[in-house]
Amino acid sequence: MPVATIKFHGFKKIEHALDDKRFSTVLRAHIRKANVKIGLHARKTVRDVVKSSILTKNRPLTIAIKGSEKSMVDRGDFWQSLTYKVISDLQVFVGVLQQSAEYNIAKVLHDGVVIPVTPQMRGLFWALWQVSIGAMPKSNLSERGQELIEQMPEGWKPLKDSTTAIIIPSRPFIRIAFENKSLEAYARQMWSSATAAAFKELSTKG
Repeated sequence: MPVATIKFHGFKKIEHALDDKRFSTVLRAHIRKANVKIGLHARKTVRDVVKSSILTKNRPLTIAIKGSEKSMVDRGDFWQSLTYKVISDLQVFVGVLQQSAEYNIAKVLHDGVVIPVTPQMRGLFWALWQVSIGAMPKSNLSERGQELIEQMPEGWKPLKDSTTAIIIPSRPFIRIAFENKSLEAYARQMWSSATAAAFKELSTKG
């Protein structure tokens, strides 16, 4: 009696795709590529927030000290320190890497801080005021003091006795960036595409 045989040609491909270890290896490789794209996109989103008009503007005193009206972006070192780093297959760091064990300037900028006025600070403002009104020669100031005089041509004033602290307002550039729903949507899209690419790669290998 004749016997008909039907051969399943795609079995090896399916078996290959369903192998747990192989699937995990291929998927993680595609996820890592997606994480790099997500990191780059997230960094751009954070930088866009820093450049925007959302954050608190510099006050006149800060403008004089920094020599810039731009909040946070007058110096290239901070701008370049806004970065990303793929920590693992499931985690991407986006923000500012702390470069000092003693203080975290990015956290100060992000959360804000209250700086108590010290006698030294009060003395500096007094000396700047004295030079501004012509009661003391500029040469008596330190190099930094002379720079500050040049940056405030309209003159300095001493700190009031009632001024006991200098307040740096919070500029939550990271929080604002990550509240952006489009950033989350982009990450989900990249991870979904990575999963699809992994299945495609496995299905084409026998």
